[in-house]
Amino acid sequence: MKKITILIVIISSLTGCKKWLDVRPDDQLVDTELFSEALGFRHALNGVYVQAAKPDLYGKNLSWGINSAYGQEYALDKMSDTKYLAQDFDKTSSFSQAVINGIWTKGYNSIANCNKLLKEIESLPANKFSQGRSERNMIIGEALAMRALMHFEMIRLYAPAPAREPGGKYIPYVSGYPAKLNAPITTREVLELIAADLEKAQSLVAENDTITNVTGMAGKLQGTIAGMGVNAATAFFGFRGHRLNYGAIHGLLARVYLYAGNYAKAKEHAKYLYDNYGPHGRLKYWEFTPEVDATAVGNNRYNKLANDILFSVYDADLIANLSAAYQDSYRLTPDVDQWYPSSDRDYRAGLISEFQTDNQNQKGKITEKWQESRSVNVEIKAQNTIIPVIRLSEVYYIYSETLFREGKVNDALTVLNQVRNARGKFTTFSQTDEESFFQELLAEYRREFLTEGQIFFAYKRLQRNLMRGTQMITIDDRFILPIPQNEQIF
Repeated sequence: MKKITILIVIISSLTGCKKWLDVRPDDQLVDTELFSEALGFRHALNGVYVQAAKPDLYGKNLSWGINSAYGQEYALDKMSDTKYLAQDFDKTSSFSQAVINGIWTKGYNSIANCNKLLKEIESLPANKFSQGRSERNMIIGEALAMRALMHFEMIRLYAPAPAREPGGKYIPYVSGYPAKLNAPITTREVLELIAADLEKAQSLVAENDTITNVTGMAGKLQGTIAGMGVNAATAFFGFRGHRLNYGAIHGLLARVYLYAGNYAKAKEHAKYLYDNYGPHGRLKYWEFTPEVDATAVGNNRYNKLANDILFSVYDADLIANLSAAYQDSYRLTPDVDQWYPSSDRDYRAGLISEFQTDNQNQKGKITEKWQESRSVNVEIKAQNTIIPVIRLSEVYYIYSETLFREGKVNDALTVLNQVRNARGKFTTFSQTDEESFFQELLAEYRREFLTEGQIFFAYKRLQRNLMRGTQMITIDDRFILPIPQNEQIF
């Protein structure tokens, strides 16, 4: 408990972008005690994940909050604070400023914590860790990967898509601690540094995830999300589905390279997962949630379709936060009925339900992804506290798109239909022209990632217009968050 308290002190001291640029712990004894042994680095890494699950980041805004609102996934009159950005495109209101400042501050705050850990671990040799080199490298790798991921979220929100403006300078890439001055660099350079961090991270976690503690992922859902089969002495090496594991980093690399327009590298990483870890691959560590589980009655339903989640963050307060938000807001747009047409069977449609309330003003449809399960089944109940960040289904979409861009249209359709059919569709998509393919691909993003914060970025990356009912909404500067005025660091 003492070391956990120390960690909280360090994290709470890293507030405000200007502040963290000059931050040094007030009590140098804290550093000495926390980072004098391997256990301190375990606590510090866990702290980075905990921070990522806070409402300013994946706990709300980077998932079911502003990211999903930007994707026009909510009814206009039921978006609460997010309507100022996502409906009115007003970035000056107090609500909008709170969102803009919060994401920026907490994102770079998380980066600072990663850099602090990476600096301190340099002085602790591998023989001080219970699992030796494998453990030390895993911790370094996960910290590098989280640093890269946070920069990626910043560049996607605070800069135009690289397809529109790859040479613009919007954000800095911060890789040192303490950071004194970091000038913004081009989007292209930021994405290159993100990819480099992820490539290095992947090589570092490989020994743990593919050799030393391979059962952490080989245990499929029970091992990756519920930690079953992992004893208390090695629990830190379990729950790999919550962590930036070897497979998840492959998936993130595929996502980053696709966003950067490097289709060859995106395909390379997507294909690796497809050929090895997915249901159509060699090892089959991940699968698509079976329909019997996705459509089970009541508390036995797998609301978050967790079997194919490559990486998620954990928030013990998630249900409480969502319940409060759902009391009077965040009803789904009426357009949702078009995304899951009754004429085309799709078990994901079963996760849409009417919000149960006696207040007529609060009526509307919601997704059950964020509703509490009171199941006694450990792996079902564990889904209450997780926030999906990347799924294997996205990797399939990336693989399909890159195949299509190479002219391997039939192979691309095969991969795309594998997800569609795995989600209960009886139909086969067979249109081979480019416009039809990308329309169906984006339709799949909508059906698959509803309120998970990823749909908007698919449209932004492809520079395609969003629809709000019959209104066409152009992806333009309205969808770029301004760097907070009081947080200018360059």
